Amino acid sequence: MATDTGYLNYVLGNPDLRENAEALGLTQAEMISWGKTHWTNHGEAEGRQNNPNEIAYEAGYTETLGKQHYSHPVWGDRTAADILQGSVRKADNSKMWDAREALDKDWNLDQYSSAGWNMAQDNPYYTGILGNTIDVDTGVGQIYDTGDNLFVQDRYVADSLANDFLDDWVTDDKWTGPAWGANYWDVLNTAERDVDGNLRATIPRESTGWDTSGSNNSGLDANGNRVESGAAGATDLLAYRPWTKNYWSEYIPKKSQGLLYMNKPQRDYGLAYLPGEHRDPVAWGQWADDHKGHIPGGGWRFTPESYKIQQGSMAGKPAPWHFTSGPASATNIYNNPWNATSMNLTPAQGTGWQGFLSGLAQTPSIDTTTKTLLGV
Repeated sequence: MATDTGYLNYVLGNPDLRENAEALGLTQAEMISWGKTHWTNHGEAEGRQNNPNEIAYEAGYTETLGKQHYSHPVWGDRTAADILQGSVRKADNSKMWDAREALDKDWNLDQYSSAGWNMAQDNPYYTGILGNTIDVDTGVGQIYDTGDNLFVQDRYVADSLANDFLDDWVTDDKWTGPAWGANYWDVLNTAERDVDGNLRATIPRESTGWDTSGSNNSGLDANGNRVESGAAGATDLLAYRPWTKNYWSEYIPKKSQGLLYMNKPQRDYGLAYLPGEHRDPVAWGQWADDHKGHIPGGGWRFTPESYKIQQGSMAGKPAPWHFTSGPASATNIYNNPWNATSMNLTPAQGTGWQGFLSGLAQTPSIDTTTKTLLGV
């Protein structure tokens, strides 16, 4: 009866299976499972020299994949690259491709391209599989070697590196895709072959992974299982969400957090700065016309009673400004129902923001007159 090691050698010792495994980015456990399935459904009836019970052709490990490795008549006159591409696209997802599809639904197996694919054995990958050190960096949808921070998968020749990504992620050999992929693109572009011909990174992988953009949004848990959830509670984006409860807990000192919760006591009045525009509209208007002298200043107001316009037609009347405390200065004035989930972005809101942000690259026409800039 075949062993797990036998199934590993069955995949690694047959160039067509080996290249499928490399394209799928299989871990050792996945390769064993995939090898068992292939042997049962196909390999056992094909009369392969290298099988789970015997390796009769050692050269199979290192042979470059070619049309001679596809003898089944169903493949017809198609090239080895075409056959490989069709075979990979029909496969079941792997942990690596799950991570990719979680990062972007369009980055899936249907997108796999064999154009420029390196059909030779990937030696570092082979070593990592045998040592059971291959895993998936879900933040960038790539495999890595847990015992080798210079590991990089030897997939494409230099001119075809972009084929692994969506078309608009690489433009003129420059990374134009999501921020989480920029560091890995730099790794691919700077990788070099050592004296043995193995592709090696010149930029070591950090222990936290290649994605250092702060937006690891893989959608997978530590075991590579898909997690269906929205944006709520995404700690990797916490620094950009000051309206959430988790942000307060992480960044605001505990002694100050009481001021941020609704209906919590406050010891001091809410301070509001009375702008010169309201306090001294006449002097403000004069300054706006000729820009001479000091900008009319404002003043701190501690009570509503002292918060009045001092000059002009509105002199002595309350300014149209609000304090941050209620009339009794006991609680925050903004007391709408609050919870962390309702204040986070939903997928629908994210779509809206994406549409809004897409137009920011176009330079708007700006009125730079004094009146417009100062609002007077």
